[in-house]
Amino acid sequence: MPLEAGWQPSWHGLPGSYKLGAWYNTSEGDDLYFDVNHAPRGITGLDALQRNGQYGAYLSLQQQVNGIADGRGATVFLNFTQADRNTARLDHQLTVGMQYKGLFEGRGQDSVGLAVGATHSNGRYADAVAQGNARTGQAVVAGRSYEYVGEVYYSWVPIPSITVRPNLQYILHPGGTTRNSNAFVLGVKSILVF
Repeated sequence: MPLEAGWQPSWHGLPGSYKLGAWYNTSEGDDLYFDVNHAPRGITGLDALQRNGQYGAYLSLQQQVNGIADGRGATVFLNFTQADRNTARLDHQLTVGMQYKGLFEGRGQDSVGLAVGATHSNGRYADAVAQGNARTGQAVVAGRSYEYVGEVYYSWVPIPSITVRPNLQYILHPGGTTRNSNAFVLGVKSILVF
């Protein structure tokens, strides 16, 4: 069940979008740490305690800060999400960034962007995995800290219905742990609108 409140103000004649939302899922979900008897499941190896309902909240802020309304110019954004710590392996995330539309003359629909983000791995899950490793002798890696990502991209719009977006990402502490090697990722996203 989603719930969202939004506001679309105009700041110096430039559009913005501000949203605050929450969700509640009525289905059952596995507890990350406790078993059916409310004991640490990593130690007992028993089935997970079933949690009735999962929930979270988010904040999304976006504001064009210069240029022409809904046209050429810079837009900044901030997104924050908090999830249920009982059932979500990734319990919160924060991203901030900027996009500039129409950077080059004659390329009004193209845009360039830069964003950084931090995603937190739930320590409850990491504790259960560590206990399970001790019980079974396995070496499963589960982080309990932040994964940091930086991305830069360019969106090329050759015609209004086609967008090609190459991007470069750098990921620091993948999975929220220093046990995983940092990574560069080169990607391409394509969008075709009918």
